[in-house]
Amino acid sequence: MPTDIPHEQEKTSWASLFDLDDAERLTDRAWREQDLGAVMRHQLASPVQFDLQALGGPTAGRLQTLCAADGLLVRSFNDLLFHPHPPVELLEMTKRFAKASHGHPDAIVPKDVALLLYYSSILVALTRCDKRITGLTDHELAEGVRWALGRSWIDDPMRQLLANGLENITAGAGNAGGNSSSTHRDQSAS
Repeated sequence: MPTDIPHEQEKTSWASLFDLDDAERLTDRAWREQDLGAVMRHQLASPVQFDLQALGGPTAGRLQTLCAADGLLVRSFNDLLFHPHPPVELLEMTKRFAKASHGHPDAIVPKDVALLLYYSSILVALTRCDKRITGLTDHELAEGVRWALGRSWIDDPMRQLLANGLENITAGAGNAGGNSSSTHRDQSAS
């Protein structure tokens, strides 16, 4: 679990972007639907290295190598999620970052945006890399993706990514009890 907690100054600047008063700052109730789209776009444009360094440990040392591996030049979450062959290890780190952000009361990323990043990273690993980085079944993942598709604030490229991924995982739902990629499951992932 990351021990680095964002400084109060960083949290305040996020809130000031959206004209929130002190009582509303950075609570889940504070984020209006229209604000979440802007936050999502900002998060997708954010440097992967900056956000994932918060995971600490050996992760921080691998980031620069992975982001520049084989000329991939993955600089942002957007680059990662929309890359035709993204590094699975970066997708796993992104999933861990999103899960930690979703579960941390002081995270600067709104819970819904973190959850979108979580499901997206899992979906991309499964559909583009044929690698399962979660313990979720295809049915559970499909439920999460449907939730994400129901958000009015996601943009068209993200909506298309999610819809294509959902189509891929539901097409194989008849195999292995709705877990068509069980041979690729990482048992330690969640």
